[in-house]
Amino acid sequence: MIYIHIKIQSNDTMLQIDYLDQGLLHFAEQNYFCAHEDWETLWLKTTGAEKMLLQAMILLAGVGVHRQKNRSAPARRLHDLARTRLLQCKDDYSDNPLWISAWEVLTASEPEGILPPPLQSGNLDPRL
Repeated sequence: MIYIHIKIQSNDTMLQIDYLDQGLLHFAEQNYFCAHEDWETLWLKTTGAEKMLLQAMILLAGVGVHRQKNRSAPARRLHDLARTRLLQCKDDYSDNPLWISAWEVLTASEPEGILPPPLQSGNLDPRL
């Protein structure tokens, strides 16, 4: 697995390794488990609205995993939780392309059994 760059703050040094982009690639390839793992690495280091957006993306990856395994009840539960998380961070992120993409993925995957479509590229800056 190749990681492009992630942002981890250590004292005054900013190490760049981006699990966000890698997760987007995995998600587009329907490798939802790896997308979940990539984003969870970032999620553990975030707070506030950023954490909620990442959690929604992780939950959408979980929807994909469960739908690939034909587990509709757990997929539906995660889908509903993803909707809740996206609505919780809407005020901070509704103009952000990543939030918009996550919302489109959520609504496009509403029908039971439909795998989530790819998320569009973006970043976690709520101003973009």
